[in-house]
Amino acid sequence: MPGDTVEIRDNILLVNDRPLDRHAEPGPVLYLKPGQTRTILTEENGAAVYPVIVDSAKTGDMAKMIVPHGHCFRLGDNRGQSTDSRNFGPVQMSDIQGRLDYIYWPAKSWSRLGRYPVSYRN
Repeated sequence: MPGDTVEIRDNILLVNDRPLDRHAEPGPVLYLKPGQTRTILTEENGAAVYPVIVDSAKTGDMAKMIVPHGHCFRLGDNRGQSTDSRNFGPVQMSDIQGRLDYIYWPAKSWSRLGRYPVSYRN
């Protein structure tokens, strides 16, 4: 939210200098290739609870920044592979058009990449 500080240090998200609570989900770790795994964690930020995919390798630190007035900081759930506010900066609240509850995107169909779900267009 505007005025909050956001930072990533050692793969841990800190909001206002406090690490978010997170714990590993029971079950298998995603195995990609030798030496490369991803773990599914549940992260808690106040009342918001959501799954996050974390690479076994360090995904990169992000220096502390203050979210400007009228903006929000957006992070993808696949932290090692997402293009989000770490890349393009905070998002203006006026640019947010709706709420996306889920998207079904099979790996064999890349045609939806870069497109908005039709039902959420204004």
